[in-house]
Parts: sequence; C-alpha cells; structure tokens
Amino acid sequence: MTHEATCPEISPVDCAEGGDIPAHSHHQSMSMTRLNGLVAVGLGNGFQIKAELPFDRKALAIEYKDANGKPYDPPYAGLHHRNETLAGVGDGRLQLEYFTRAGERWVFGGGLGTTVPTGKTEEDPYERAEKSLVHQHMQMGTGTVNPVASLSAIFSGHQWGMVSQAQAKLSLLQNDKTYKPSSGMTLSVGPTYRLTSKWMLLTGVDLLRESQAYWADRPDPMSGRTAIIASAGAVYRFNTTVAMMAQGRVTAAQWSEMDQITQPFVGVLGVTVTPQKR
Repeated sequence: MTHEATCPEISPVDCAEGGDIPAHSHHQSMSMTRLNGLVAVGLGNGFQIKAELPFDRKALAIEYKDANGKPYDPPYAGLHHRNETLAGVGDGRLQLEYFTRAGERWVFGGGLGTTVPTGKTEEDPYERAEKSLVHQHMQMGTGTVNPVASLSAIFSGHQWGMVSQAQAKLSLLQNDKTYKPSSGMTLSVGPTYRLTSKWMLLTGVDLLRESQAYWADRPDPMSGRTAIIASAGAVYRFNTTVAMMAQGRVTAAQWSEMDQITQPFVGVLGVTVTPQKR
C-alpha cells in the first residue's frame, strides 16, 4: 500500500513542534501466513456442524520516500507503521450446514452461522494518530459477532465437474473500541477436471464485494473494495481418507473505495482427513 503524507494530518504534534514536514510518501507491504484449522462433524440426515479457527502471522515492512523518490526519515517514524511481525489467532467461525443430493450428479447445500470474536482488536488508530500517539492498523479480529451464510452447488461428472458457492457475512455491531467491520459477499464458480483416480484439477473465478468498515462514524480508508480473483490448483488423493490441495490465487482486478490495498498473489496448501465410518 502506498499513500501520501503531509502536515498537519500525518502527526499534528510533530508538525507543530518541529516545523513543517515536507510532503513524502509511505510504502507499506505485508506478507501474511495463515494456518486455518477446520473441523466438520456429521450429524446425520444431511446435517453437519463446522468450526474453524485461524492463526495468522503478519510480517509488516515500511519505507518512507521524499517527493523525489529518495529514502526519507520522518521525525515521527514508528508512529503509524513499523517493521514488525504480528502473530495470533483470528476470529473463529461456527456454522450449521445441510446438504442434499439431487440425482446422481448434483449436490446442493447451505449453511448459517456466526463469527466468534477470538482475535485481538486495537484502539481507534485514527483517533490516536490525531494525538500523535503510537497506534496499530492491523487487527487480528473484529471484536464482534457477525452472522454468516453460505449456499453451494456441486456437479460431479465422470471427468468434468463444477463447484459454485456464495458466502456472505453481515456486520451489524460496533465493538467496545468503536470499530464496526465490513460486511461482505463472495460468489465463486469454476470447473473441475479429473485426470486420474488420484489427481483432480480445479480452476475458478471469485467476485468479492466488501463494504467499508468504520471507526465510530469515520470510514476506515483501508477497507471497502470490489475484486475479481482467479484461481487454479490441483487435488491429490492419497487414499480414501487423506487428500492434499495446492492452489494459487491472483487478483485480476480491483476497485477500492479509498486506499488501494491489493493481494497480488495468495498460495493455499491444504490437507483433508476424512475418518472412515465405524
């Protein structure tokens, strides 16, 4: 993410005490690793309950440059951004799902649930910035309970198949630090192709829409976007109980409401274990 920085907004206290700080820019990057644990338990008659809890590691880096593109060391360095690594659990999720088969090829499903506020939250970074206090923009969680819903349709042919899904999260509440997270919806569709009894290829396109988040009545400029994401991957089934998936995801296009924050590439590696019925 890159944005311009000028007085007095960038640090009112430093700008007042140290004279005018020349216009310059912030160049921030983040590399994130997520380990997501997910457990699904069948309840019978097409129902299952699913629980997941992510663990995130976010490595943040910052560069300051003057109007000529040369390195610059502002007097308030460390106030907004730092070279640091954050780690901790994110918000969990609980969902009750139902699946039903239509004929030999189609499976339809849907689910309702909620997020669980297990991730760490921060104080309003913009309010603290106005007082020239050190603050953190990157949160692990939202501090709120948010309803979630999903719909899915899966077609399984002899070789060709298709997976389509719609997921939504509705944010209604503000947490105790005045933060109200984004609501969002993702529509996904893509074909699958079975190479052998063990290998399957899958591709897809996601349409993602996230509304703006708020701190009190102030919109968070690092939120609110519409994006098109393309993906391709492969699944290898070791046996009837263990399978592994590798997938790459790229942001093909994005439209942001304020600051442009993109994820150019996301790599996914997953292992699924399905115990045998007793």
